Amino acid sequence: MRLNCFQLVTLFLFVNHAYSQDLKPVRIYKQIWAGVNLSLDHFQNGDEIKEAKTKEEWRECFDKRVPAWCSYSNSKKNDSVYGKIYNFYAISDVRKVCPVGYRVPVPSDWMNLRRILNSIPNSNRYIIRSAKRMKSKTGWKDNGNGINDVYLNGTPGGVRLMDGTFTGIKRQVAYWSFPEEWRERPMSHDAYRSLYFMLKFYEDDILESDNVEINGLYLRCVKE
Repeated sequence: MRLNCFQLVTLFLFVNHAYSQDLKPVRIYKQIWAGVNLSLDHFQNGDEIKEAKTKEEWRECFDKRVPAWCSYSNSKKNDSVYGKIYNFYAISDVRKVCPVGYRVPVPSDWMNLRRILNSIPNSNRYIIRSAKRMKSKTGWKDNGNGINDVYLNGTPGGVRLMDGTFTGIKRQVAYWSFPEEWRERPMSHDAYRSLYFMLKFYEDDILESDNVEINGLYLRCVKE
């Protein structure tokens, strides 16, 4: 069946809306970051990303290199607060998980964000550490809340570990980064470790670490 021009435009708009998300963009100096974590279950081209609920499904997706996502504790109500958790193969897939116009941040994006937030005074002309400025005003354990004066609203959504265990809610959140040059390297379970960036309830600065690509983390897209 042939579609006329009106039908094609309508279809394009529907598809673009279905696989997009209002990311509430925030400008931080020369960067434009999503103001919320990603919560999509399709790639840009419309291909579905597998939901891995059980521990067995989560591990199998890693073993078979299958892109996957989940909600914290497999509760969809957590998506609206924290976004979705993605595995390494979802954020590194060439079909692109971020909406059109956005991309997965590279490590230097996060490093620049931390540097900028640590160097620009807030409205009271005080220097406040980057995580304190990025964290949400509520929800963090032991009064570890932030001031959210840059509107990035980092909520403590925890992580999903390599064995499929959910942990860290209200205490931490971890975000993916992915160097673009890695797309040209052969994939191997233990070939390299990817930098990720964390907010913790007891820390006032954004932390970085490296991680075997089995864990499930959140994704904060950045404007291309």
